[in-house]
Amino acid sequence: VAPEFQGLGYGGRLLDDLVEHARALNQPIFLESDRVESVRFYERRGFSSFDEVSLLGVECHCLGLRFSEKTADLCDSVREL
Repeated sequence: VAPEFQGLGYGGRLLDDLVEHARALNQPIFLESDRVESVRFYERRGFSSFDEVSLLGVECHCLGLRFSEKTADLCDSVREL
């Protein structure tokens, strides 16, 4: 969401729609963020932070929603860079 529109609920509504869509398909959601503020935003909405990696000196948080043990390694693609 563009900075001038943050805090107005647009991001939350978009994320809610994505979560509902993934739930209907019985699929987990995986995302990465290098912003602590974004990590807090996702965690407040039920995402779990399951790893943190450093890529070229930038901390990257790997988060997921509705992940099982067998899918929790999706952050590995970041480590391979």
